[in-house]
Amino acid sequence: MKQPTPEQWKRIGDAVPMNEFAVADFAKYYEGKLIYTPINIEKSTHALFKEAWFSFYYKESNGIEPKFTPTDAKQINEIIKYLTQIAGTELEALTLWQQILSNFHLLSDFYKKNKDLKLINSKLNAIIHQIKQNGTTHFGSTDRSVQL
Repeated sequence: MKQPTPEQWKRIGDAVPMNEFAVADFAKYYEGKLIYTPINIEKSTHALFKEAWFSFYYKESNGIEPKFTPTDAKQINEIIKYLTQIAGTELEALTLWQQILSNFHLLSDFYKKNKDLKLINSKLNAIIHQIKQNGTTHFGSTDRSVQL
């Protein structure tokens, strides 16, 4: 395959839309000249857990984006492992994680003020226990094997 020239690299922006909403228009305009092939990428379990936590943190911190470090990534992995052991599957573990985050308001002020993943991971048993004790939360997983 022939390598693009520097001029062709400069012009690639002409054929690549700035956002995904414009792809259909670009595909129609370049029909017969270029082929646009959608690529569907499924999110990993880690990405889904991280996304749930980012959404929770952003909401609970009045629009402040969380800082995410390699240590936080490790904490997410450990949370996934533990919740999967409890729930049975990664999908049910994700549902349980979302339920924990959505019931964070039931926790003591200490936890409400300390939403750090390292703390959440290290105190996950206590957090689950507090949610169960302080709320009227009844959660069943997709096959009702997990309860919070």
